[in-house]
Amino acid sequence: MKQPDGLKILIAIVVAAVVIVVGIGFYLSGTPSNARAEKLDQQRVNDLMEISNAINAYSTPNNKLPHLLGTLRFMHPDSPYPQSIHDPLTGQPYEYDPYSPLNYRLCATFQTDTTKDRAIQKRPKYPSDNENFWLHPAGKKCFSFNVRAKPGQPMM
Repeated sequence: MKQPDGLKILIAIVVAAVVIVVGIGFYLSGTPSNARAEKLDQQRVNDLMEISNAINAYSTPNNKLPHLLGTLRFMHPDSPYPQSIHDPLTGQPYEYDPYSPLNYRLCATFQTDTTKDRAIQKRPKYPSDNENFWLHPAGKKCFSFNVRAKPGQPMM
């Protein structure tokens, strides 16, 4: 039995509408792989923030920076210890470089670029006085810290 032309047109319109809605959804929210990459990058920033807080807590009573991030594990029980010093995807430790008595760098490799216009609108708010400090390109990014500055503040 042959379908009427009107039904064929209606089915074509419905299929086109569904395709358009799905396309708009991906455009506005990104693909599932982009959402996963953004979530992993958010975890990386959170980890670096926790590591920075722990390094600052270590350096105050010890008057020095730890030589290795693993040293933070042996701090006083009331001191903050970062939940992870490893990248959530690769399992590799974050790069830590204590390059002077009061200054250090923490580095991570990011999958997304939070410096672009679309990403800035979607990026999470970081608990810092300087939200732009944690912006990063895709790829390796190092953040510099001074133990006398507040965490999340640019190094002076």
